[in-house]
Amino acid sequence: QQYLVEMTEQFSTDSDRFRMCQVYGHRATAGVLFGEPATARTAAELGRDLADEAGDRFYSRNTRAWLAVALVYQGELAEATE
Repeated sequence: QQYLVEMTEQFSTDSDRFRMCQVYGHRATAGVLFGEPATARTAAELGRDLADEAGDRFYSRNTRAWLAVALVYQGELAEATE
């Protein structure tokens, strides 16, 4: 997780949306895999929004998938199906 935080800090200053989508996607994945659904949810929502703004359909779908998993882990089943 530490490396992902460092990458977020580095790329956020560059205003590189493509890389930020990747970083947030990886943070969402790591959050789910390490049992931190709140962290995963936040990263997935940020990544989804950035990907949508940038027109990056792959990372939009990727972060939406991890967002759904994080929401299921949090018991938000109705929201996960949206």
